[in-house]
Amino acid sequence: MKNWQEYTLVVVAGIVVALIATVMIFWRNNHDAIVIPTPPPAPSTPPPVVSLPDKVSAPIIITSPDNETVFDTKQITISGEASPSALIVLFINQKHLVITADEQGNFAQTVNLDSGSNLIQATVVDDHGQSFSAERLVVYTNKSLEEILLTEEEVKQVAREQSDGSQENSDK
Repeated sequence: MKNWQEYTLVVVAGIVVALIATVMIFWRNNHDAIVIPTPPPAPSTPPPVVSLPDKVSAPIIITSPDNETVFDTKQITISGEASPSALIVLFINQKHLVITADEQGNFAQTVNLDSGSNLIQATVVDDHGQSFSAERLVVYTNKSLEEILLTEEEVKQVAREQSDGSQENSDK
């Protein structure tokens, strides 16, 4: 019987030693796997400071015509100011013209308007590749302004007609 007890004791001792060895190996592997991140090194030079230029005037302006002007003539002159000798692209509706400002930066171009609304855009590109634009919306009609504008009495008449029409619709 003693043999059997010794045999059991040896087996239990072996299992305990194996268990301790397994726990130690497992503990060691897990502790090696923990990585503490280190912060990146501080930059040796500070980032560049961007300085904004002083307020500059617009690179292009349209001085004539005024915005939302109604014309009863088809032909008008667009004029404005840009940098001296600047190339300017004038867009009128879907058409474009390339013109050059004079030595003082002034430009002028005569164009034909389409009937109705006309969007005029003058665009210039600076030395850094940035484009700048100015716009005007003008209207051309072949009717005189007297034909277009209603008198006070006509406005009252239209209001009465609309009021009468809305009352008729509400009665139905």
